[in-house]
Amino acid sequence: MLPRVAVIGGGLTGSLCALSLVSRGLQPVVFDAGRGLGGRSTAAHFLTTADPHLSAVLSTLAQNKLVAPWAGRFGIVGSRGGFLAAQHVASGLGGRSLSSDPEDVSSTLPQAPIDEGDFCGFLAASSPSNKAASPLHCAVGGGRSLAEGICELGGIDVRSSSKVTSLQLDPASSRWTVRASSGSPAPEALEFDAVVIASHDPSFAASAIADLPAEHPSLADDVVRSTLADLAKALRDLREEATSPVFTLKAVYPPNSLAAVPFDAACLPTNPSIQFLAREASKPGGGASSPDGDAWTAVSTSGFASALLANSPSSPTDAAAALLAPSLQSAFAAFYPVPGIAPAPLSVSAKRWGAGFTTKPLVPGGAEKFVGLQPFNLAIAGDFVAGGTCPGEAGAISGLLAGERVATWLSAN
Repeated sequence: MLPRVAVIGGGLTGSLCALSLVSRGLQPVVFDAGRGLGGRSTAAHFLTTADPHLSAVLSTLAQNKLVAPWAGRFGIVGSRGGFLAAQHVASGLGGRSLSSDPEDVSSTLPQAPIDEGDFCGFLAASSPSNKAASPLHCAVGGGRSLAEGICELGGIDVRSSSKVTSLQLDPASSRWTVRASSGSPAPEALEFDAVVIASHDPSFAASAIADLPAEHPSLADDVVRSTLADLAKALRDLREEATSPVFTLKAVYPPNSLAAVPFDAACLPTNPSIQFLAREASKPGGGASSPDGDAWTAVSTSGFASALLANSPSSPTDAAAALLAPSLQSAFAAFYPVPGIAPAPLSVSAKRWGAGFTTKPLVPGGAEKFVGLQPFNLAIAGDFVAGGTCPGEAGAISGLLAGERVATWLSAN
C-alpha cells in the first residue's frame, strides 16, 4: 500500500506539495475548508520561472495548458497619471519622470512585497532591460483555480469543504489520525503516514506542534521540547504580528470603454490605496474576465487595508469597494482628455485577504523554505516560512520542497 500523506490546505502551496508527492509514488489527500480549492492563489496574478524547482513545474503545467506566459503592456503609473512602460524602467527600479509634467515623478521603488514599490517583483520580471528577469506566467482562465487544475492533473484525492478539526500523532508508530468535519454529525477520521500543513495560517501549525504527544520518544530530550516550544510561539507570533492584510477589487466596465488606458497591468507606487491593477482579458485565456464587460482587478495597499480594518466597519468588503472604486476611477481618468470623464464601472466587488503578505518571515533570509520535523513525519509549508517578493511564488516553492522532503523520509522508512 502506498504511503498516505495528509496535506492540510488547498491553495497553491498545498496543491503543488500534493503534486510533488504523487510524482514520487505517494498518495496525498488534500483537505480544504473552502467549497473549492485555490485559497489565496485565486488572487495571485502571476508566477515567474526564476526558481529552478518552480521553473520545471511551470513547464509541466504549461504543457498541460494550466499556465501560460503573460505578455502585455506593463509598467508604472505616476502620481499625476503618467505611464512609463516596463522597458523604460531602469533595472534598479529608481524613480523616473512619468510624463512631461516635471512634478510627476514616482517615489523610489524598493524591493518590497507590499506598498509603494514593485508589486511582487512585477516590474523586475516584466522589464526587458532586466537580463535576469524570468517570464511572467499566470493561470489560464476557464472557471477553475490553478490549484484545482493541478489536483486534477495529478489525480489527487481532494476533500473540499472539509475543515480539519484535530491532528493526533501516535507516539509509538508516528502515524497520524486526521479528523475533518464536512457537515456530518461526526468528523471523519483517517490515518496517514505523514502530514504537511500548507495552511496560510501559521497559528494552525503552532497548535499542531503544541499538541504533539509528550510520550513520543523524541520529546524525552529537553532541548527538543524547548526548541519545539519556541517554534510554536514563533508561529503564533507570525499570525498576530507579522502579517498584513490587503483587499482586492474587481471592477467590470462597459466593453471597450477603457480603450484610452495605455496599459494592461501596472504598479502604482505613489497611490495610497491601490498598489497594482490588471486587465483580466490580457491574461492567457482571459483570466477572471467577465462576459458582461471589461474586468479589472486592483490590489489595495496594505496601509489602506490596515487603516480600514482599524475602523471596524460592519462590512469591511463593502467599505473597501466603496473606497477603492473612486481611487481606481481617478487612476483611469488621468488618461482621458478631460479629467474625471473615465466611464463608471458596471459593477464592483471586493474581497478581503486578512494575511495577504508576511512582513517578517519565520526564517529571515530564505535559508529554509519549509519546516521539516522528521521524527514526527510533520512538515510545515507556506510563504510565511521564508518570505519573498511574491507570496504566491514563495508558497509554491515551499510546498514543492516540503513534498520532496516528506517523500524522502517515507521512502527511507
